[in-house]
Amino acid sequence: MSGPYRAAGDLLRVKVLPNAGRNQIVGLRGEELAVRVRAQAQKGEANRELLRFLAKTLGLPRGSIEIVAGQSSGHKVLRLPAEGSRRLEPFLHPTD
Repeated sequence: MSGPYRAAGDLLRVKVLPNAGRNQIVGLRGEELAVRVRAQAQKGEANRELLRFLAKTLGLPRGSIEIVAGQSSGHKVLRLPAEGSRRLEPFLHPTD
């Protein structure tokens, strides 16, 4: 996968930064989209918060985003529905 998002497979690489003061998409960090979440990285809390936050931010149904790799890692691969790519553009290619 080149870059954080591969439209052909609707996959997104994410670096999760738990224990943040607020939920926030930070931007690109290398090949990953960095996302801060308030939840702690224990018992799946950060994963659930990540999925809820991204679904709300991108205007997608919560069940349409899933973690396909990295369940217990800070580096994850998510599967998004096709409309996710259009809604991710501002975060992947921010304008200055």
